Amino acid sequence: MSAGSQAGERTARDEVLSRIRAALGADGTGPGPESPVGYRVRGDLGQDQLLDLLADRLTHYRAAVRRAAPAD
Repeated sequence: MSAGSQAGERTARDEVLSRIRAALGADGTGPGPESPVGYRVRGDLGQDQLLDLLADRLTHYRAAVRRAAPAD
């Protein structure tokens, strides 16, 4: 429970963190038994395609995206 909440009172933060823990599973590496059915855990996109998808989504949310070489 977060500091400042009374015993037995669940905050929105506590709920979000609880759902994240359930989705990650016991070892923190993948879906746990309590995660909603249908989560995709693997895909068929290559690394470059994944980076393009991430950049597109970040741009959609008006984030500044700058690409750099791995050495940079």
